[in-house]
Amino acid sequence: MHLHNFTELCNMTRIKDYDPDALKICSFPFSLRGKAKEWLLALPKGSITSWAACCSMFLSKFCPPTKIMQLRS
Repeated sequence: MHLHNFTELCNMTRIKDYDPDALKICSFPFSLRGKAKEWLLALPKGSITSWAACCSMFLSKFCPPTKIMQLRS
């Protein structure tokens, strides 16, 4: 849900000649708190190279397949 809300918010902002995914990557740390922020800050520098990679890493950390299966049940 966090990624969905964050993406909706970022999609409302347009900056001329600036990649929307770059805006998301730069803004994402400011949207996090607690364990999520600690996780992001603990990642090796340069490990997030795209918005898709960031989403994938975030989801694999905070919504592993086992958790998704439990929620569906």
